[in-house]
Amino acid sequence: MNFKALTILFGLAFIVAANPSPGPGDNEDICLRICYHEKPDCEAPSYPKYEGECWTCCTPQ
Repeated sequence: MNFKALTILFGLAFIVAANPSPGPGDNEDICLRICYHEKPDCEAPSYPKYEGECWTCCTPQ
């Protein structure tokens, strides 16, 4: 590759690395991606939460 192509390639890679994808909001709890058919026993500080057709464990932020 020539110098100009390498410069553009590294510049684009730097921009992508400098802008991470957004994470969960400040008010959102983090929930497991598992589907329990019955209400689970979650370890503290997690709590059971019914989402859609599944139960899961969520941890408050």
